[in-house]
Amino acid sequence: MNEHMNERILFTIGLAVMLILSIPFYALASTTDNTDDSDTELVRSKSITHTEVYNGNVDPPPRYYNYDSGAWHGTLELARYKYDGIETKATYKGTVYCTDDVCPLGEDGGAYN
Repeated sequence: MNEHMNERILFTIGLAVMLILSIPFYALASTTDNTDDSDTELVRSKSITHTEVYNGNVDPPPRYYNYDSGAWHGTLELARYKYDGIETKATYKGTVYCTDDVCPLGEDGGAYN
């Protein structure tokens, strides 16, 4: 009877250990299966510098430039300008915003999505 009782105690302890060890794996599996897109930050804006060329001496050029290129839109502010005797080159800076589902980064074809 003593041997039979030892077997039951060992079986109970083994079962309890297996149960305790399986709980973290179950919890890990349940949190891994949940996908939450709120962690993913979509980039929808970028800072740019844009140069606009005007014929002749435009002094001063417009203070603001409405940027509209593909998915990117925004109002840029005049940063500096220079007349070279033929044309006026105005440099505008600011933030533009993407309004599409896929936002191209630029000439290299990369994209934010």
